[in-house]
Amino acid sequence: MSMKVGRLLLVLVFASLGAGGIWFMQRSGNHPVQQSKGAAAPGDQIPPGDGFAAFREEAARGTMDTALLGTADIPDQIRVGGVSISARNGHGAVLVQGTGRRVVLTDSFQIAALAGSGNSLVGGRHGGASISAAPGMPDISGNIIEIAGGRNRIDLVPPIVGDHFNLPTGIKIAGFAPETDHLNVPGVAEVQPIGKTVLAGQTAPSPTQVARRGQTPIPVRLLTATRAAPIEGRTLDFTHEAILLNIGHVGDGTPDEVVEALNAVYRATTKAGSAEGASPAEAAGESLVIIGDTPAGSVIYQCGVFKIIRFGGQARAIPYGLGVNEDDHKIPTASLHHLATLKGVSANSMTARDFE
Repeated sequence: MSMKVGRLLLVLVFASLGAGGIWFMQRSGNHPVQQSKGAAAPGDQIPPGDGFAAFREEAARGTMDTALLGTADIPDQIRVGGVSISARNGHGAVLVQGTGRRVVLTDSFQIAALAGSGNSLVGGRHGGASISAAPGMPDISGNIIEIAGGRNRIDLVPPIVGDHFNLPTGIKIAGFAPETDHLNVPGVAEVQPIGKTVLAGQTAPSPTQVARRGQTPIPVRLLTATRAAPIEGRTLDFTHEAILLNIGHVGDGTPDEVVEALNAVYRATTKAGSAEGASPAEAAGESLVIIGDTPAGSVIYQCGVFKIIRFGGQARAIPYGLGVNEDDHKIPTASLHHLATLKGVSANSMTARDFE
């Protein structure tokens, strides 16, 4: 499936909370536009017959290899060991729940969603996979994604479920190729930077504000901050740009090491809307995506506090500053969330296009 088709018809499967069925979400670019519910299928469900014998044998060993399936041969869906496999119009999709599973994708099965922990997902060798590692489940941690072939898109932006959303934690991504693969992260997609009066619940956003992110992409700006050339948040415009910050070496990439390196090269503003006369960065909701170098590769951290607000019948995650100590402008460790590690990738090799 071409990258163009993958972006226009990105069908993500994920379990609906409390509904017991499989939901197919169709996206246009990065943005959900349609969803429909498939049939619920309790328990394991693999069609009988010799055509599925090899798949059944591999599944019993904990590996679901979609190369052993044909999209035209799948009835409604296959369910085994927390993995659901479906096909529509010649394109297959896989939902990985549970834990300890290994799933192998192919050119026919390029769409996948990770909704469990401790699983391994292997992309097809020709690339072009569309993988969601954040479908809104309570615990999405310790997963490994292996990709190859380029033109892969990995989505770490969770949908809002009720009045909360759950970020994925510590996804290990091997084979990521800068300038050809893409990574969607919170703060760049699906986040609405609205002014402090809206954050305080006093007014509703205008259609223009709603369109700034989510429906209309805004520019992604990747900056490099060093001790010799630190960056001040008050100089940045978080309303019209998504800010990514390369902060260089961060030891082994633990939250404490990352926040120490970040505070040495970046001076945050105060809490969003904390006082009249707040800077544009404060009013828009200061938020950052942090990239740091470690011996294992680049670590990706989300830095910011988000609140859920509802308007126009839709819930939005709004950046609400960095939760800084207003006495010294230091960002606390609690404001950081480790999204992923790109194994073997240098932070300096990445560009803004990798996150668009």
